[in-house]
Amino acid sequence: MKKKIHYGWVIVLASALYLGFGMGMLSNTAGLYIKPVCQDLGFQRGSFTLHRTILTFVSVLMTPVFARAIPKFGIKKIMLVCGIGLSLLTVCFGFATSLIHFYIIGILYGLLSNGISFFLIGTLMNYWFKDKKGLAIGISYCGSNIGGAITISVIGNLMDKIGWRLCYIIPGIIGVITLVPIVLFLVKEKPEDMGLMPYTENRKEDTAGQEVSYRGVLLSDARKMPVYFILLISFFFFSMTCGGPSSHLNAYLSDCGYPTVLVTTLHSFFQISVAFNKVFIGNLLDKVGLKKGGIILSISCIAAMVLALFIHIPAIAWIHVFLLGVICASYSIAVNMYVSIVFGNLNFSTILSKFTMATTLGAALSNPFMGSIFDSTGSYRLSWLVLIGCAVISSIGLMISTKKKKTELAV
Repeated sequence: MKKKIHYGWVIVLASALYLGFGMGMLSNTAGLYIKPVCQDLGFQRGSFTLHRTILTFVSVLMTPVFARAIPKFGIKKIMLVCGIGLSLLTVCFGFATSLIHFYIIGILYGLLSNGISFFLIGTLMNYWFKDKKGLAIGISYCGSNIGGAITISVIGNLMDKIGWRLCYIIPGIIGVITLVPIVLFLVKEKPEDMGLMPYTENRKEDTAGQEVSYRGVLLSDARKMPVYFILLISFFFFSMTCGGPSSHLNAYLSDCGYPTVLVTTLHSFFQISVAFNKVFIGNLLDKVGLKKGGIILSISCIAAMVLALFIHIPAIAWIHVFLLGVICASYSIAVNMYVSIVFGNLNFSTILSKFTMATTLGAALSNPFMGSIFDSTGSYRLSWLVLIGCAVISSIGLMISTKKKKTELAV
């Protein structure tokens, strides 16, 4: 008799859909509105995009709050409230008429944005998977890229026809219509709620009565471990090599003399690389482990930053864009895997929240850093040299973190 599909894979599908309609549709499309909103309302681009910076920093401050809320209220309730709230706030953007409106909505959006984040979905995956966790995380996370790519294509074609206001309002309405049933009918908090155990390759379907054990260390104990700070610093610098370079990719390629058509093609290739590598890297970490996987990610990170200095060569431009996709796909997945394996599952969401804060800050600071270097020097060269240093520091940290004996790691 054929075994039933473990419900954990339904959770993966639900998570991918949730991130696709949530993060992908509502958040990843923000760049499309800069030009039309500023032209219509007469804003400076820097002043308008400040609402995204405000949103990001409020989100960072709220991450530990969400970590404490998960055990108290449960992931499902948080997903439902935040999904509805963020969809309605997206509709509100469509009625904004001044900068202060965008700033206020940005603050409110930041208060809830962890509810459609990798942090929340990563915690859900940790509940449901013991084996194949990297693959599950990769598949669920790539939903945000697929949803974003589809929405960007649709909104990009509709913006001139129906205006930027409706392009905020319609996705917001769609968000409510789609996110609510996904959470209500597909998402289950934990496997034990269904009488199941987390997915393992050698599983028993009838597991009623068994208890799921959560082993590892508390945050207070993790902070006494040198590896905690080594990894925190490593992933901060790792995320810096993604945030700025991905945001400035089009501008840098254009500055290097590439025509608009090729710049657009390379950016599309970058999005494809991110989506593909989320699944590939998740599966890779499952198969080869953190030590070998960390080496591969480190080499990719350093190579991408070095090759950026030679991006005027067409063949190298394609390689750089692909490797940048590897970096941007891997850091959110790798953080989840390192936290789970090194510190265990006992205090997983709380510890993961600290790493999420570090990576969000790293990615957020990298963007204005590269912009300010360009404004000061007229070139991105110095920023690439600094980011090469960031990649080296991150790589050394990842290597050191896996030097621990297996018995010293939380399991």
